[in-house]
Amino acid sequence: MFVLNKKRKQSGRSTDVIRIRLTTLEIVEELAEESGHSKQEIMDRAIKYAYENLQWEEE
Repeated sequence: MFVLNKKRKQSGRSTDVIRIRLTTLEIVEELAEESGHSKQEIMDRAIKYAYENLQWEEE
């Protein structure tokens, strides 16, 4: 489950450009609007969640 808690300040960030599909951006924008979090915060948390829950599969 992907959970968004109330907004709080964070530090230790850098700026990079990552290209994503338009449909993915639309999902992130919807989450940002509904939650009050920035798109950056949502992407950061989603990527951390995916990394922490990653399971490698053999081909």
